[in-house]
Amino acid sequence: MRESTYELARVRSLSRSGRIAAVLVVGLSATALFAGCASTEAGPTRTTGESSPRAEAAQTIDMPDLGPSPAPDQPSDEITEQLRLAQQDIDWRPVAHMHPGAVRPDVTFDGYTGKDIYLDTLHACYMASGLRLGTKVNEIGETVVNDAEMDSEAHHLAQFVCRATVTLRPEPWNAAQVGYHYDYLAEFLAPCYAANGLRSTKAPSRADYIANWPNPGWAPDMGAVFGTPAAAPIIAACPGPFD
Repeated sequence: MRESTYELARVRSLSRSGRIAAVLVVGLSATALFAGCASTEAGPTRTTGESSPRAEAAQTIDMPDLGPSPAPDQPSDEITEQLRLAQQDIDWRPVAHMHPGAVRPDVTFDGYTGKDIYLDTLHACYMASGLRLGTKVNEIGETVVNDAEMDSEAHHLAQFVCRATVTLRPEPWNAAQVGYHYDYLAEFLAPCYAANGLRSTKAPSRADYIANWPNPGWAPDMGAVFGTPAAAPIIAACPGPFD
């Protein structure tokens, strides 16, 4: 599972207030976890067609005026607690799938972790639990924590416990935020990718995208270019909503 990559994106979405001042919803976390445990990068279903990136320097396009970023809702303490428990259920599903006889640990919740220390605290919990972490340089030159080693039921149980105890406060997106996210993808990211020879499938309607959230089934995708040397200039020219 490329879990550390997912966590890095999650923290970026929680901490940045630029083009999208919003955070991942619990449902999107579910999609990410199952996709990550299955094989590859966490995120939306890949729907990109064939890719033929240009050999020259990556092209960018003008950023459309999307207006101000919509304000998030402030869920009640009761709803926040429901979302936290729902996230634990989501995190348990891949463990139960891989280890049908596993007993779900009881986890004592002591409070939410600060956004600025989330990754360090989570990784410290992994290390203390016996999970081995490494580092790697990603396609845009950042040094990031590599996957936790997951090769036994004990390791998967340890990961579940760490994710349940080192927890960010749930902040689900409202419809206005989802629509703003769609506008960024459809009006900037997809056309910017197209300017670099990356052809995406047709986007759903804005209304359908919002109605199907958190599993909209579409996002602009770099396809086979992602993770190659050609990706870095395209990512710099066409930043995603959380970059």
